[in-house]
Amino acid sequence: MNKPTQHPLVSLITVNYNGLHYLKDLLDSLSRLRYQPIEIIVVDNASSDGSVEYVKAHYPEVKVIANQENYMFARGNNVGIREASGEIICLINNDVIVDPDFLGPIVKAFRQYPQLAICQPKVLDMNQPEKFEYAGGAGGFLDR
Repeated sequence: MNKPTQHPLVSLITVNYNGLHYLKDLLDSLSRLRYQPIEIIVVDNASSDGSVEYVKAHYPEVKVIANQENYMFARGNNVGIREASGEIICLINNDVIVDPDFLGPIVKAFRQYPQLAICQPKVLDMNQPEKFEYAGGAGGFLDR
């Protein structure tokens, strides 16, 4: 087995469908990441809100894949994964803002545990940042 590289390329993939109102916050937060190297891929599922044009005009470093139809979330991510170059793939929703240091512990975990296949950072609720975002799972028990 190959030894993992010190600073592997991380591919950050977000699927978008008419989410222009989310993209600026997400992409601005990704631009502040302290971990490098990264590549950012926006997979657009045939948006009609100008998302593709906006990303191309304001974030030329971002790779944009413009699907001709809405492939939904799973297939959209698979399209992005096929185009990604990273040793680590990070699937990220378009409606989040990331902490500048969120990737460091993830990369460290993958380096420390070579058998690790998947991990997730702590996700906080944007409206109540002292609480976890759990999309209804565990009925709030995580917050305790």
